[in-house]
This record gives sequence, C-alpha cells and structure tokens, in this order.
Amino acid sequence: MAKKLLLTSSGLDNQLLVDAFLQMLPKAPNECTVAFIPTAGNTVVDQQHIRNRLSELRSIDIHTVRILDIEGMDKSSVREQLRDSDIVFVNGGNTFRLLHWARQSGFCRVMNELLEHGVVYVGVSAGSYLACPTIEAAGWKHGDTNTEKLADLAAINAVPFLVTAHYDESKVDEVSDGAVNTTLAIVALRDGQAIQVIGDKVTFIGEGEQIAFNGFVEQYLSR
Repeated sequence: MAKKLLLTSSGLDNQLLVDAFLQMLPKAPNECTVAFIPTAGNTVVDQQHIRNRLSELRSIDIHTVRILDIEGMDKSSVREQLRDSDIVFVNGGNTFRLLHWARQSGFCRVMNELLEHGVVYVGVSAGSYLACPTIEAAGWKHGDTNTEKLADLAAINAVPFLVTAHYDESKVDEVSDGAVNTTLAIVALRDGQAIQVIGDKVTFIGEGEQIAFNGFVEQYLSR
C-alpha cells in the first residue's frame, strides 16, 4: 500500500492544503479517526497552537480526534493506542524533544509499520522534520534547541529528503549553510506550504515560489 504523508510548515491553514489532505483520506472525514500527537509542544505554556490545529480538523468535519502524548509510553501501548487510527497528526514544537520521545516510546517504529498499511501521516513543523531521515534541519535558522542533548538525529526516514519549515528570505544563508553540510535534498517550506507524498509521487502544495536545495526538484518533485 502506498505511503501517504502531508508535511506542512504551519498546519492545514489554507484551502490548498485542506484539499490535499482530503484527497489522501481513506474514507469520509466524519468517519476518520485522528491520533493527535502534541508531544513536541505540550510543555509550552500557551497552548493556542494546539487549539488552532484541532480547530482546523473540526472545520473539515473530522469528529474523532484522540490526543495521544507519547511521553513516557512504551511501544506496545503506542501500537495499541494507534491501532484503529486512520490519520496520525504530529504537531509542532521542539523537534529534539519530539524525537527523543518518539524513539523512547517506539513511535518511530510503529509509525513506519502504520505507513505501510495506508495510515496517513500529517506533520506540522517538528512533526514534518520527524518524518525525514534526520531532524538536522530543525537546528538551522537559529531553530530548535537540542534540549535532550541528542547526538544521533536519525528520525523516521519515511521520506528520502529533508524539509525546513517556517522559511522566509531572511533565512536563506542559514539554510544554504545547512545544505552544504548534508548530501540530502532539501525543500524549504514557507508557512502555508506543504509537501504531499503518495507512494513515489511527491507534490509541492501551496502558493508562492518553490524553494529547494541539493537537487530536490530534479530528484523528487512530481512534474
């Protein structure tokens, strides 16, 4: 079964991204179950970013959303909690914190199994980084702090390229420097943009220029 991922910078915050998301669903939105992973940002005092994402899901007629904080969980519990999910929605926050608990809980392994069975993965910022081979791009642009002191940044590896979220022209030097130090192709996502992956088909979604490094367009982008 084809893997289905929607890797966003800022969530389902415009109609182009909503349409791309709806295209990927296995059934009507009101019949889908979403597992919402807040772990990257659940220590932030202001939880408005979580409320915004939940509101976006409700606005497209998704009724069943189960919030699942993977911190402190084990692999068997994660697998059981995700067993009947149609969509796994991994929200933003600190990417290093997210990777730490995604590994400790077994979420990375379970998610790869679920992707093979057609479960849709939606990432927002940190959640998008987690789907990549590594989360190295999360430290670019004066980005996330490595609060967990991780030396190994290997992540889910569900896609063969890197994303960098919340991109704008002020960050071109930092991203260019990062690109020099990796062999991986990179797509830079502005807020309101995303990459949709369905099997081997990779599609840029959103308005505005497509910014990419290290041959991303030539290697991966669907024509």
